[in-house]
Amino acid sequence: MQHATTFAAKHSPAGHAAWLRDCWYVIAWTHEIPPADSPELFHRTALGEPILVYRLAASSTAGAAD
Repeated sequence: MQHATTFAAKHSPAGHAAWLRDCWYVIAWTHEIPPADSPELFHRTALGEPILVYRLAASSTAGAAD
């Protein structure tokens, strides 16, 4: 059985915000992200956080706080 404080923390608005940040989100289609050799930068905002998305030489993608 959960303790009341644990239950309240998980089900409070702050608990929901923490849960929302602990998930993966699709923020771009592959065709939206420029190739690795492109000088273009791709920016997107998710949950109020600016993110720089870029392509690595091996065609995989990465992201960083912008």
